[in-house]
Amino acid sequence: MSTLIYPPPTEEEKPILLEFRNRISDIILDEIESLDIHLIKWPRARNYDLDRTERMIRRSLEWRKSYDYENILSWELPLNYDIYFPYQISGYDNGGSPVIIVPVCEWDVYVRKELMEGRKELVHRFLVNLTAKVMQDVKTRSNVLDNRIISQCVIIFDLFGFNIRHLTSVSVPEVLLESFRNFERNFPETLRVAYVINAPSLFALLFPIVKKMLSAKTTSKVQLYDGNSSKWKKALLCEISESNLPIKYGGTLPDLLQKKIEAAKLVSENGGLGMSGISIDALNTVTIGAGSKLNLDYDIKDSNIKISWIFKSDAHDIGFLINHNKKEVVPKRRINSQDIVNEGSYICPGIGKYTVTFDNTYSLFRAKTLHYLITIEDSKYANEIIEKSSK
Repeated sequence: MSTLIYPPPTEEEKPILLEFRNRISDIILDEIESLDIHLIKWPRARNYDLDRTERMIRRSLEWRKSYDYENILSWELPLNYDIYFPYQISGYDNGGSPVIIVPVCEWDVYVRKELMEGRKELVHRFLVNLTAKVMQDVKTRSNVLDNRIISQCVIIFDLFGFNIRHLTSVSVPEVLLESFRNFERNFPETLRVAYVINAPSLFALLFPIVKKMLSAKTTSKVQLYDGNSSKWKKALLCEISESNLPIKYGGTLPDLLQKKIEAAKLVSENGGLGMSGISIDALNTVTIGAGSKLNLDYDIKDSNIKISWIFKSDAHDIGFLINHNKKEVVPKRRINSQDIVNEGSYICPGIGKYTVTFDNTYSLFRAKTLHYLITIEDSKYANEIIEKSSK
């Protein structure tokens, strides 16, 4: 049987699989997950130790509940996450497994921003959402291919641009590694192969440490390539046709991933605001004096009204918070909006006065130039903005 297709249970494995089924008879699995070729993954991942296997699948169920995995595909992504964290499901390998491309270093500035502002869990939820999309693709393919059950995926991690900064600020490696470990714990044997391409010699020093944090079975599926594109393109094309890879990776597909990367850069360069399509010129521009703050008051007349914001500062950070009747509902944070445009929203649970504040009171000597836009989902539910700058 081709190594591109995950093998079904052998005759020796069938009694083990039967016992495993009996042990987890109280667990409800969907039609695809309950197939022998999917269920055998769990015992294989734990070397057929059924006590460990049972603990593994039950812990996975708890993990799924914690992320509401059954409904994660309907979760509304935070604004612009689809361009802040670019990836591409480019097609399928020669065995039918989905191929996912992740340009690791393009995530760096955005992951650091989210972690610094206390949104690590939001990043992980996004990665769970991405995992669910891949798994849904796997299941869909399993339904449409005659007599072939697709049960694995291929990941291409592109390390182009990896440098010493990524070792001194390890936010992206840590987040991806933690996500990868969650993947192997909760979707065992689903990774067919991981290609790590454009890896500099610096990463080769880090890789032995990474290997210790993953299972031996997972690390055995990792193929590491340096920046010699002729070598890694040859490896990719051995198992993935040109029609299932972007041009940049040796294929013929349009490079949609590069378009996402360029869109993300617009967020922090030349006043662009990513997918919002709004330029800096369209925003309100104010100077907030040293030790001062800008308050924007909205008298909201109905519940479940969305307040959205877009802002960017010149050269320095700014504080941001929202109060409802003098009580913080969006906690105060100092945001590095000089590096990246900040975009977000808040659903007002009730009526009353909501105050959006840009705070520079912590800066005793430096004024801040701020470009901002605050919008209300339906303006008929809010009075005109009252702006005031105060010490």
